[in-house]
Formats: sequence, C-alpha cells, structure tokens
Amino acid sequence: MQFQYVRVASLAAALLAASCATPDSARRSIAHASAPSMPTSLSRLEIAQNYRIESAPPVNLAVGADPSFALSHEVSGLKVGSEGASKVNSGASPASMALLTAAELPAGWGFDKDHGLQHAKSGLACPLTVEAPEENRRFLLRDIKNFDANGLDVGCNYSTDTGVFLTLYASFWPEMSLDDSLSGAVAAIRQNFDVKDNLPLPLITINQKEDDPLYTEMETPKAAAFDVGEVNGAPYKTAVWLVKTYGWHVKARATYPLDDQTSEIISALMFAYSHLNVRAKNMTDPASASSEV
Repeated sequence: MQFQYVRVASLAAALLAASCATPDSARRSIAHASAPSMPTSLSRLEIAQNYRIESAPPVNLAVGADPSFALSHEVSGLKVGSEGASKVNSGASPASMALLTAAELPAGWGFDKDHGLQHAKSGLACPLTVEAPEENRRFLLRDIKNFDANGLDVGCNYSTDTGVFLTLYASFWPEMSLDDSLSGAVAAIRQNFDVKDNLPLPLITINQKEDDPLYTEMETPKAAAFDVGEVNGAPYKTAVWLVKTYGWHVKARATYPLDDQTSEIISALMFAYSHLNVRAKNMTDPASASSEV
C-alpha cells in the first residue's frame, strides 16, 4: 500500500469567538470545565513528568460488526482536495503563512488562540503543529473536514515527513455504544489493511488538578492496534483510540512505522487531549442532533 505525501500552501485560521453557554436552569448546575491546551512542543522530560502511560487492555470485538459508519473515515479519509475538506498549511514557519478567511473553512470551524483550529459544536481542537524536537517529529495539520452536512461528524488530518499519518475525529452518535463503535472501526480497518496480528498500544492519562470537574467520573477509552505488514518498504502499525463522551465518539487513527514509539506516544497524547476538549465543551454546552452547524 502506498501513501501520497501531502504538500499544501496556505494556513487555515479564522477568529472563533470563545463562549461557554449557560446551562438550562431546569438542569443540575454543572461547574464550568476548562479544557487544557494541547502543547505544541514536547520534550522527553515533559512527557515523563506530566503524563501517565499505560498499556491499553485487550478489547473484545463484535463478530460481524458493521463498518459502514466508519468507512468514510477510512476510505475517503481527509485527503487534501477531497470534497468537503479545507486545506491547511504544512510549511516550516506558521508565522509566515497566509491566512484563509472564515468563509473558506468548513461550517462550524474557526481559530481559537489557545487551541488552534477548533470545531465549535464538538469542541474538537486541532493545533496547527505538534512536535517533539528531540526526536525530530513534527505533526503538521494538513486539512479539516465535515463528513456530514450538520457538523456532527468531523475530523482533522495530520502527517509527518517521516511517514506518519494521524487523524482526529469527533462524531455525534449518541445512540451507538462505545463497543459497537470500536468494533465497526476495526472492521473498517480490516477492509483497508492486510492485518497480520494484534499489537500492544499505549493509553495516556494527563495528570489532573484536584477537584477539577473535568476529570470527575471520566470515561474510559478503548484502543486497538495491528501489524499491517510493509508500507513503502518498511514494517508498519495502524492503531485506533476511541472514547464516548456526552454522545460524541472521539477517535484517533494513526498509521506509522512499527518501531516509531515517539509518534505512537504523540498520537496517544493528542487523542487524550481531544477527549478532554470535547468533554469540557459538552459538559456545559451539550450538542444535540437538531442543533444547527
């Protein structure tokens, strides 16, 4: 299987007014939860001090799972130039790049000074770059996409110049269970990769502040990873992290060289922050299927 490296020329950014909706007075009052910003530069020491890394437990996948809802993520993906996608700059100096106007972004997306590009309805945040300079890893935001007309299924796509591909998703499927979502995602992976074997995968926990409502009764993610043989002549691994929070299925899909532990950790870390950002937004301003983009 061959991947095509994406090179595009402009940086997506537009101003998104940050606000936190007041909960309905008929509901129990919920303390405002502030989502942490994803660090854009990480060192080995910062990772060791600020995060707990554990191996994800094995998962039981449904036999004959339906992959249809996940195939659009796997098949059409977020290829630059695909229908409904907006290109994002991938050059070396974000400060020197041209800006797109808000009208050129998919509906519901904007720029937040703390989080980079952010999807207003879900809270999914997509920083323009995330890097580990000591390891020569730089994840560049390539494009963003709405998979549906209502802004209830969205994603942002990253890659590196070392052959790593990562996409973050937020999909509002409140009636679907986490187990069904993961089983369908894995079934979709098996349709698009020659899966050789199951592989271990890390889950990352962000060290939390005491009494922070964001971390109270946190949902437990699930994850799975697979040996997919050679890609571009090198052994590769593909992985999925998934959690359900306030009706949103937050997912990360990464494909990377089998021995690239740095990219694996960064992917797991970006998933953990995605979970917190979506959770924080929806604790006080929950989405509904009828709400407008």
